[in-house]
Amino acid sequence: MRVKKNSSYYIFTLIFTMALNISCDKDSPTSTESTTIVGSWTRIQEGVTMTIIFKSDSKCEVDFDDDPEIDVWGSYSISGNQITFNDEGGAASDIPGVYNYNISGNKMTFTLVDDESEGRKSVILGTWTKK
Repeated sequence: MRVKKNSSYYIFTLIFTMALNISCDKDSPTSTESTTIVGSWTRIQEGVTMTIIFKSDSKCEVDFDDDPEIDVWGSYSISGNQITFNDEGGAASDIPGVYNYNISGNKMTFTLVDDESEGRKSVILGTWTKK
């Protein structure tokens, strides 16, 4: 006598295969891509290309117009969705700046919490794209 596999076996196999195909979709961002600030981010403001590089050791650099000189450097700290910038060199501010940030896919948006540095505000506020 031949044993038939029940229909629940086939349904499970179909659902498992569909889930595997969805999770392996190359066009979908991985959880790391959509949540990490580490990396290079750019935006263009009034014809000037700005790049912020967030390093894994909590250091950051800002460059204007892709020249070989780093224009501002310092450190950052993160608590929840809030980031605090501490400039250490270049066109720096002595006062820390605090912003909320949101990352969605390859876009990151900063909104002001507290920063007395007009220069840093004009650079940071807005939407950045991950390189």
